[in-house]
Parts: sequence; structure tokens; C-alpha cells
Amino acid sequence: MPKKIMLEPHLDSEELENRYRKARDPVERSHYQIVWLISEGKTTAEVMEATGYSRGWIQQLARRYTADGPEALGDRRHRNPGARERALLTAEQREELAEALRKPPEDGGMWNSRKVGEWIEAKTGRAVSNKKQRGWEYLRRLGNSPKVPSAQSRIGRPKGARGFQKRLPMRVARLKEAYPTAKVELWCEDEHRLGLKPIIRKVWGPRRERGRW
Repeated sequence: MPKKIMLEPHLDSEELENRYRKARDPVERSHYQIVWLISEGKTTAEVMEATGYSRGWIQQLARRYTADGPEALGDRRHRNPGARERALLTAEQREELAEALRKPPEDGGMWNSRKVGEWIEAKTGRAVSNKKQRGWEYLRRLGNSPKVPSAQSRIGRPKGARGFQKRLPMRVARLKEAYPTAKVELWCEDEHRLGLKPIIRKVWGPRRERGRW
């Protein structure tokens, strides 16, 4: 026999349907729809078919509603000032970070979101669970944006090199066709180091300013 989920009767089926019909937030609307259908006696499979949600999520939402009632429904992040509002750095520490971003990092490379996350962790003495994400947030907050070097600003790159790169695979293929018994390999040279193929990466820099490569 198909399984049905039992709910704590915080609201009757009619009220659940009413809230589902009136909900404007899409997350809240889908949550009320799921709970309403369950209260109507629909099986989990029927609720899955009607809403498109997975069995595990429907069961999880039903447990949340049974435990906490209507407060468990909707996008609870809107009511939680936690992760997004909680600042890792004080105003003074943000100024220190802004000053640090004007200079190269200690490792001599370039700033990226992971390095900023590590800087925050070292400065606060607190573990940062997602260094790249929090570093990205603070780079944005302090007026930085990721930049890609333009063709004119790529030091040492001759004019027309982009077209050469695009045609390179075709040239290699033609060489292989011309010499079918030979082993054709592609090597790149950069500052007399054979085998190194340069990679163009984004770097972070102040908004409305050209990047420093």
C-alpha cells in the first residue's frame, strides 16, 4: 500500500490551501503546496508528481513542519540575519584588508578569494569554513572586481597572437596529416623554459581601474 506522511495538525487542510494560494514568495508557496497535499492524504509519490520535488526533500519538509509548524515553511534565510549579515571583520580590520589589497600578498603572487579568506582567518583567529566564498564577498565589498587582461595589455604578447592561438589546433592537425608516421607534439616556450604553456587568468583589482599584471 502506498505510504502516506502523517503531519502534526498545526493548521487544517483548508487553511494550508488558503496560504498556498495567497503566497507570493515562490519558496513559501511550494512549501505550503507540499504540506497541503500531504494534509489532503496524498501519498509521497503523488506529492512528488504534483510538485516535482524529491522524496527526501518532501519528507524533510514534513518533519520540519511537524516539529515547528508554519514557522518552518518558506525561505528561512529571509528571517535569519546570520551568515549573510554576520561580519567576520570589524571596521578597523576591513580598513587593514583594504590597505593590504593595495600591495602584493606575502607570497609575492596576486590576490584571489582564497588568499583573502586566509588573511581573514589569520587576522581574526577564527576558522573560516568557506575561505573562497568569504574572500570573494570581502573583495566585492571593498570595491574590487575580477579583471582579464586585454590584448594590448598582455606584456610580451605580439599583435595578432590571439588569431594565431585560434588557428594553432588546425595547424597541428595539418602537420599530423602531412606526416602520419611521425609523432607530432606541441611545445611552448616562455622565458627560455620549454614545456610551459602560459595560462591567462583573472586577477582582482579596484573597480574602474586597469588590472596590474
